[in-house]
Amino acid sequence: MIYSPKEYTDIDTKVPKAAILAELYTADYPIPPFIVITNDEFITGVPETLSERVAKELPVASYAVRFAAYDEDNQTHSSAGKFHSVIGVPYVELHQAITEVLSKSRPLLNGSLYAVIIQQAIPADVSGVIFSRSPFNSRFIHLERGRGVGSVVSGSSDTETLKFRIGHSDTEKHPAYIAELVRHTTNLEQRFDFPQDIEWCLQGTILYIVQCRPISTFTQAEWCSTKLIDAKCSGGKSVHIKFSEGNETFSHPTPLDFSLLKLLHSTGGAVSAAYKRLGLHYADRDHFILLGNSLYVDIEREQQQLLPSYTLVSPNTYKLRYFPLTELIVTARNSVLLQKPVSKYLIINTIEELRSQLAEPVSTPETISDVFKLILMQYQTIFLINYFIVHGWIQSCIKVESSLVGVIKNLREIPPSDLVPGITHGNSFAIADTSLFTTTVNTLGDTTDELREVVRWQSIRLRNAIEHSLRRILTFQNIDTSLLTYFPIESWQIDKFTVHAAEEARQQYEFLCTVDFPYLISNFEDEEITEEESVILSIGQAHGVLTDVGRIHSHTSPRVLYTKTLSPDIIPHLANASGILCRYGNVLSHAAIVAREMRIPVIKTTINFQDKINKTVTLRAYPSERISILFE
Repeated sequence: MIYSPKEYTDIDTKVPKAAILAELYTADYPIPPFIVITNDEFITGVPETLSERVAKELPVASYAVRFAAYDEDNQTHSSAGKFHSVIGVPYVELHQAITEVLSKSRPLLNGSLYAVIIQQAIPADVSGVIFSRSPFNSRFIHLERGRGVGSVVSGSSDTETLKFRIGHSDTEKHPAYIAELVRHTTNLEQRFDFPQDIEWCLQGTILYIVQCRPISTFTQAEWCSTKLIDAKCSGGKSVHIKFSEGNETFSHPTPLDFSLLKLLHSTGGAVSAAYKRLGLHYADRDHFILLGNSLYVDIEREQQQLLPSYTLVSPNTYKLRYFPLTELIVTARNSVLLQKPVSKYLIINTIEELRSQLAEPVSTPETISDVFKLILMQYQTIFLINYFIVHGWIQSCIKVESSLVGVIKNLREIPPSDLVPGITHGNSFAIADTSLFTTTVNTLGDTTDELREVVRWQSIRLRNAIEHSLRRILTFQNIDTSLLTYFPIESWQIDKFTVHAAEEARQQYEFLCTVDFPYLISNFEDEEITEEESVILSIGQAHGVLTDVGRIHSHTSPRVLYTKTLSPDIIPHLANASGILCRYGNVLSHAAIVAREMRIPVIKTTINFQDKINKTVTLRAYPSERISILFE
């Protein structure tokens, strides 16, 4: 059967590629006119009259003939470039083109359901692919373009890459069609509620969307985390947040734990008082961020708690602001103080103090008022002896390049001589003891890690004492005590505890425990890559013998594939490839998309490795580290 886009949307069983095009066409997206021919039309071959019927339904000068399988273009498999297409077909060659597409594509089918899409071929001046989320940083839209038809999907070297920050797309310096394309991309992601891979082309000033499919390397859990990140990072401001070291103690904090953490770091709170004793001016910048159940810290805000005049302008560079003057004075004063080593007697005295404190259980508060008094008093003591935190601030401050000549000079770390590396002990908050509040740490030395461990044990005892008290209060009110950790402490203060809200919070918390978040979230532009450097097209690591693409079929064991161009022709060989090195290729080419689906690392490099064929090589391709290509 031959269906128009509107007719195809009404049938029960559809192939995804055609169904998406039909939906977008009827919704007035700029889709070239097309028809869909279902597989029942080809039971006995290609009918002799088919070309005539196609021309009647779709009278255009040139056609694009595409195969569409039932199991492609879904959220787990794109099969990009797997099936055959013929572009720019005149009417007289249409029957031959359909026959060719069928003969080359049907042997690759996993099932029996398929369709052939006949679309108006656009003689494009520019064409490309746009991902609504970059494969390497979901805070960016990733666009690749080249001249003519199919230059990006074929892995051509003559292409250009553009990136636009989510929620703050700077398209003004580009041709008008770029802004239109980015707008369509954002709308399509919202329409399908999933990241989208879109093929497009431009004829003159007219933009067309040729294909649209889900980005198959995203999982539903990753998409959930991405949307949560979007909500936290909205507003167009530059974002650079990382997994907090506070997770060591506040691992997957519940609403109660997170509210306690923020209370302790508030201006005038226990942490502020501890810094004051050290002579430092501290201001809470609300630097903790909770994404799902994962604790993050805003790098810039964390720095500005003590050095408020510094603004992050790139992932590793701060810029000094000279106004307001009050913040400049605080920055100068704190910078000077942070250069001074903390006296050794403070460490020794406080370790002895801790030893005596650990000998007795933490008293259990009777009322909410007592709970807060315990928080402030106990945690101030804990923080004051936690030299590691202050030591960490000194380390972070030496990374700031100072330009206050005469006031801030040569910030540098001055490590105390009595601190040596020790052993750390995992996540203390995993300990569920809420009754005895005692510790098994009996002997302590003077190392940073041992001191840090004692402080964390004290935090455990304090937190557990608070939880124990709140459980008793709930018990008196006949409320399920397991709900208490799902309600923030400020709501206890104003007596707004409701069972329904706590139950909803528990369900949300348990769901978010299944969602993973990246270590670092940033929408700063990546540093420009020079021609001499290698580029990651698919992340991962691989080990094997470097084999030329022309000989990959003669090997059964996985090999590292070496090819000049990352073209769709190599896709059938990916099953035998553990990794790929190529001279030319693009992040959004069909072969790169499929490689990412198969978790095969791909590195594009200008270095010619032809003389390394048959030698064993190890590839490491991760954005967070230097690209590694090592031969044995």
